Amino acid sequence: MKRLVFAFVGVGLALLGSTTVFGQFDYKNAVPLYSPVLIAGGGFTTVVTVTNLKNEEAQVNLFFKSQTGYPLEGTFQDGSLIAVGSQYIPIMPGNSSRQFTFSLGGDQVIGYFYDLIPKTPTGEDSLTVSLQIDFAPTGSVTGQATIFPTKPVVGLGFYAESSSGQDKDTRETVLAVINPGAVPAKVTITLKDALGKDVGSCQPFTIQPYSQIFDYVKSLCQLPNPYRGLVKVVSTVPVVGTALQTTISVGGVLSFSVAATDPLP
Repeated sequence: MKRLVFAFVGVGLALLGSTTVFGQFDYKNAVPLYSPVLIAGGGFTTVVTVTNLKNEEAQVNLFFKSQTGYPLEGTFQDGSLIAVGSQYIPIMPGNSSRQFTFSLGGDQVIGYFYDLIPKTPTGEDSLTVSLQIDFAPTGSVTGQATIFPTKPVVGLGFYAESSSGQDKDTRETVLAVINPGAVPAKVTITLKDALGKDVGSCQPFTIQPYSQIFDYVKSLCQLPNPYRGLVKVVSTVPVVGTALQTTISVGGVLSFSVAATDPLP
């Protein structure tokens, strides 16, 4: 079985890159929202759902990036629509939804996603976007996580677990963080136990511009076994992060779900 995660990326020099524009897209009135992880290949698929709740046609640009910010070289399909890296998409009005499956052949690839959605005249988002990551290595889904793209923040917190033992399920939390800006992000992690006391230790690290880290919390920090508690992530520049709770059963079956991740005040 393939590991769920890759080691974090230490260098990322790519710019966001250019995108072909189809039709009239209001870039000046569009705000980027980010999902810090997508996974494709090796039994994983990422499905994007775009819903238009308004009474007029809306537009969205979707971008799929590697861990170092380059466009992912995969296929993004909705009937006859195929795109590489990014795609401009019109969405019809009146509670209309479109689903797109981002797929890659061969080995597992991890990256991140962001969308550009123009605002309505009243300042609301004209569309809603969500990502669903499924793991179905034999056809049956054993892991699933739904992520809603968000704006960058300088701090976030989430519940984490790390436990393993003979004849026991292995439970680990995976952290995904992207730096969507042009300045390196210096990141520190602090750990609290279930009683709110400091525990463990983590080395600070840097996320290069337009890059991602995606790794087990236990790989980024020295944790007691078992560990259950609150993880706080603080960055010198705005970042976007989320956490996945993973379980590998005694029989070797991987399952996962998204962990509640909240911005720090």
